[in-house]
Amino acid sequence: MNKRAMTEKASKIKEFFLQFIMPPKCAVCGKLLNINDGTLCVECLEKWHDEKEKECERCTRCASLCTCNAKLNKTAIISYYSSCSMYESDFSKEIIASLKYKRQKCLIKFMANELMSNMYMIYGLKLDNCIIAYPPRSKSSLKKYGFDHAKMLANELGSLTGIPVFHGMRHKGSKEQKYLNYESRAKNAFESFYIKNTAEASEKLRGKTVILIDDVITTGATAICIAAFLHNCGAESVKFLSVAKTPSIPKRNL
Repeated sequence: MNKRAMTEKASKIKEFFLQFIMPPKCAVCGKLLNINDGTLCVECLEKWHDEKEKECERCTRCASLCTCNAKLNKTAIISYYSSCSMYESDFSKEIIASLKYKRQKCLIKFMANELMSNMYMIYGLKLDNCIIAYPPRSKSSLKKYGFDHAKMLANELGSLTGIPVFHGMRHKGSKEQKYLNYESRAKNAFESFYIKNTAEASEKLRGKTVILIDDVITTGATAICIAAFLHNCGAESVKFLSVAKTPSIPKRNL
């Protein structure tokens, strides 16, 4: 047995015994799970599936097919975008909060699989010409929470698909986007994010299709900003995937 096989076996044995010492809990509600259960309890898993099937009030399509975003639709800088669920109910907000503020590897793996399912919906995608990117957490948030959920998602998605991950984006620190309107979000994003080494980044990004991932899309300001940086370094196209999206305003009845 080689060293890698021995390490994997030891890891599985450790995980097996840890399940008895620290029984697995639902990543959202904290309910105790059976050893063979997944990341979410039955109730939370049903709620998640309901969130994925919810229809947009504007286009009547589910989140993975909904393309209602005025800002993203007005720019060619992002050629495709899709989300796993709507960011509307208390449950959807709770699951995103668990993803962002609780370091739960099982939930990261779960959501990476969900993103992967949406990624495979992209017509004509050639995985051998792709690279994954993400908006890094600010230094203050990283210090506060101790981890970067977007980075962990990107690494897990990369592990699942074999696609390399681009770690060249940096975050200088800024105001939280959720408190700003679109114009302020856009300005804040362009002032906050940057690419550490553009020459090195260009070597990695030139001619590539970038799979940009994030937790939630609201206005699209952050995604557009990062996509612009990626294009400036030679990326051929940027496809954007998020775990959730804020519902669009329904069309008015005339």
